[in-house]
Amino acid sequence: YAVAFEENSGGDKIYMGITGTGGAFRVYDDGSPATRYMELNNTLSGFLCEFESGGWAGLVNVYSTTATQRPTIAFRHSRGSSASPSLTLSGDWLGDIQFGGYDAAMGAGAQIYGIAAADWGGDGTDRPTDLVFLTCVDNSSTLTERMRIKSTGVVEIAAAGQLEFGGGYGATGGTLYATGN
Repeated sequence: YAVAFEENSGGDKIYMGITGTGGAFRVYDDGSPATRYMELNNTLSGFLCEFESGGWAGLVNVYSTTATQRPTIAFRHSRGSSASPSLTLSGDWLGDIQFGGYDAAMGAGAQIYGIAAADWGGDGTDRPTDLVFLTCVDNSSTLTERMRIKSTGVVEIAAAGQLEFGGGYGATGGTLYATGN
């Protein structure tokens, strides 16, 4: 076990971890606003962080008070390790948001994830990514892809799906139609 508190400039301000297990909590501040962060690190399987409460269960509040610093939740992925990252490859999952509840077991009923659409180029300017939306129909626990925004900007709607808009606009069977005003 290790617990450390540091008062000098730079590095870990608070560190708690179990040596050799791959799990740690740390608060890092080297004096620069761009590199201040809190890290929960778990190289083992299982939950990284879990929030439970009778009120706002699992609420994560990201807040900013300036016009130029937008609140951000960032999902990052690379192959290799955080100390020695390597290129993201086609098919790598970049981030995942699941929406779920309880039906004899906890499970997801909807999901949004980002996936690398092709290998990333390695020069900092080649990041092809698809954004994928999945839902479950009634009486099912199977997540099914319903829509994909491709890296090219093309929006694909599930083949069996129907695109509907308020005011009498919609699409069925590959034909876009409009009625009304």
